[in-house]
Amino acid sequence: MSKYEYDFESFKIGDWEVAFGNLYENVDEHRKPEEFWNSVMAHLSATGEAIRKTHYTDLVQSLSHAFCWLCGYIVKCQENKDPIFQFENGLSEIVALKFPDKCGHCLKRKCVCDSIVKDKLKDKSARYADLYKLWQKNGKWKERTIENWLQKYWYTFGPRIHLQNLENLGFHLLEEAGEEAKAVRQLVQLRGTRNNKKTGVSDDFLEKIANIDKLVEQYDIYNKIIKDKYNVNSVKKVDIEKISTDHSPEIIQARLVDAKMDFIIEIADTFSWMCAVLLKVREIYENQQLLTNPEQVVNILEKSLSIKIQATFGKEAIQEQLAFSVHLEKRLQETFKYDGRKADGMPKPLTCYACKKQKCVCVFFPNLNDDR
Repeated sequence: MSKYEYDFESFKIGDWEVAFGNLYENVDEHRKPEEFWNSVMAHLSATGEAIRKTHYTDLVQSLSHAFCWLCGYIVKCQENKDPIFQFENGLSEIVALKFPDKCGHCLKRKCVCDSIVKDKLKDKSARYADLYKLWQKNGKWKERTIENWLQKYWYTFGPRIHLQNLENLGFHLLEEAGEEAKAVRQLVQLRGTRNNKKTGVSDDFLEKIANIDKLVEQYDIYNKIIKDKYNVNSVKKVDIEKISTDHSPEIIQARLVDAKMDFIIEIADTFSWMCAVLLKVREIYENQQLLTNPEQVVNILEKSLSIKIQATFGKEAIQEQLAFSVHLEKRLQETFKYDGRKADGMPKPLTCYACKKQKCVCVFFPNLNDDR
């Protein structure tokens, strides 16, 4: 990938989470976790439309809004107001569990997965215990920026991204967003099990699946319970009618643990395919030398429009605009009016793109009977 992508200030994904959390704090207070994912999917739908229309600028714009809602989703789940959804780790740490600088399936730095074999597997669950060991070895996942992840994904999956067209990548992105929606639905359906004596789902139990370290441990324990009870070698092979009508506490708890693992793994998968789409767009631009040789596109436009673009705007301004159209972080900074950092290194307050306030005051009615 071109070196031009480093020619602007980038900051940690955790910083984006804090910045968006502060910006939308007042309105997000009234939202449920599942409502955030509805919004992520709405903007990913717009991404799919942009891919169909080959509107790459609109594509990155839609992804920037999806990323904003994804950050809000993470922040909301880090709160202790909904123990079913509560999860302490940030986005970078969640992504790193599935992709610890290696493919989450073959565990190679350069993916060598057999796609035909993998697609035929009924249970595609990654080897979470193995991934967790790799995840533990790196204590700096929180330091990752969007650009860091894009570079890591290109190294691991670049050859595969190169061979796929943008439409296929877009389909896969929407598929993973749908898989996360299924995990959200499972958690919502199990919300009523909390503090029910018949289920054994206490707040103490929910705390045991509220971060990566504890969740991986519980996942192994409850996976074994299900396999032993139903005599299967994979949880995914259990008949849905059997497991959904089993009222025993250990099975209800096991379903909750499984849903929570799906919840974080599908977040990671969705982010990874967002990156894949972005990388493909960059590859398209760079193969046409639109970033490294903007004069080429300028010459074409000048001939077709009969105007002197370069003389009017200048080479650097044109190159900047071309880079802006394919770089997610540049688009985020423009859309939410990034204005540098404070003395502590954190970004200065962002501005809502709609109401233009640094503390969003957009109208939101979570309940028509709520007179706030």
